[in-house]
Amino acid sequence: MADEPTAAGDSGLDPAILERIARAIHQAYRRTQAASLPEDDASLRSWEALPETLKRSNRDQAAHIVEKVRLIGCTLHPRQDGGRRFRFRRGEVDALAAIEHERWMAQRLADGWRPGPVRDVIAKTSPLFVPYAELPEPEKEKDREAVRNVPRLLARAGVRIRREALG
Repeated sequence: MADEPTAAGDSGLDPAILERIARAIHQAYRRTQAASLPEDDASLRSWEALPETLKRSNRDQAAHIVEKVRLIGCTLHPRQDGGRRFRFRRGEVDALAAIEHERWMAQRLADGWRPGPVRDVIAKTSPLFVPYAELPEPEKEKDREAVRNVPRLLARAGVRIRREALG
């Protein structure tokens, strides 16, 4: 069936697709953060040189896309040529950005990170362990941009978002 969902049951994305999306997430992060982080920041390394914990973080973010699209009544399917480009509805980007921040905090805490006055990849500290509403606006925008990038990242991996018909 050419239009079956790409998610493998409830377990997440096909591993090959997941890996492509994770790499695309990392590339987008490197592009957007290169000017604001120190040149030697471990999170800016190439995928091949990236610490395994940060690769896992990108993979977790990629896998969570399935849940995010479900929350807004959508599913993932193989991308076919043509068709309309997916557009988020009013309020969806902010709602999913808040969910992404919660996912990020949970993943980081599980990986041994803790609150701290400065971001330090080696010491695993960050001042961003606060509710989304309390984040500085530039940090909220990073989460929004991560959500806005989802359709493009998926397209690069050969996947599209389809909004399911209501009712």
